[in-house]
Amino acid sequence: MTGILSIDFDYFIDITAMDRDRLFPAGSDEVPQEQLVFMWNDSYNKYPEIKDIDVIDEYYYLKKLLEEYDIKKSTYL
Repeated sequence: MTGILSIDFDYFIDITAMDRDRLFPAGSDEVPQEQLVFMWNDSYNKYPEIKDIDVIDEYYYLKKLLEEYDIKKSTYL
């Protein structure tokens, strides 16, 4: 079975760094899950255009490649 250590999903978001800083909450892995959910809900309420942000084409190419290997889906969502 093939394994993957990590894929940083932020790489695939089709948005500029400036817009990401403006629209997305400032959080990290150290933020408790409950607080992070609150922060994202607040951002979605303030900036409804977040819902329209897509991913770059390379995401779909990588996803297809990963699907060709024996990698559990839950490891790359």
